[in-house]
Amino acid sequence: MAGAIIYRQVATILNGETSAVITLDHSFADTNYSIHVELPYQTSWWVTDKTVNGFTLHVGTAPSPYDSSIPFSAFHE
Repeated sequence: MAGAIIYRQVATILNGETSAVITLDHSFADTNYSIHVELPYQTSWWVTDKTVNGFTLHVGTAPSPYDSSIPFSAFHE
């Protein structure tokens, strides 16, 4: 990934919720970036509403009985 821009961050999905609006610590110039999520439990995930400043992260199964911290990376070639 020569010339790639990579940011690492942690999102929180609240107990019982299936999505979280994520604001990136650093903006990208466009929305052609990719997201890699490191879920601490087994479930599906997907991203919607991607902007240069963030996105909405969805999970197939809500965390329970506690909030879940979800590390992710956003990268742009």
